[in-house]
Amino acid sequence: MLTVILACYTRFEERVGIIAENGDTSNAYDIVKKYTEEKVGKFTGAEVVAHCPSIGRSSVLAALKKLVDEGIIIRYGSGRSTYYVKADRSWNANNKVHQ
Repeated sequence: MLTVILACYTRFEERVGIIAENGDTSNAYDIVKKYTEEKVGKFTGAEVVAHCPSIGRSSVLAALKKLVDEGIIIRYGSGRSTYYVKADRSWNANNKVHQ
């Protein structure tokens, strides 16, 4: 059963293009970074976890923290109200995008 699930995740990663060029599966950071690059607007950690089923919640949160530390995304709020946006487009309090 576990083999079937692993095969499904591998196939899913192939379809969405998150397999490294050398054939190795991408790590959690690469998967989350690709998701954030393609995401428009704000997103939460829970959304990233839901859209990246091949990695665990703690790995997603660690990758998000690293992306924030690198300045690729910006974190707003705290606790359950935390959300993220790309660093090149920030959101004001009214959720209107400005550059």
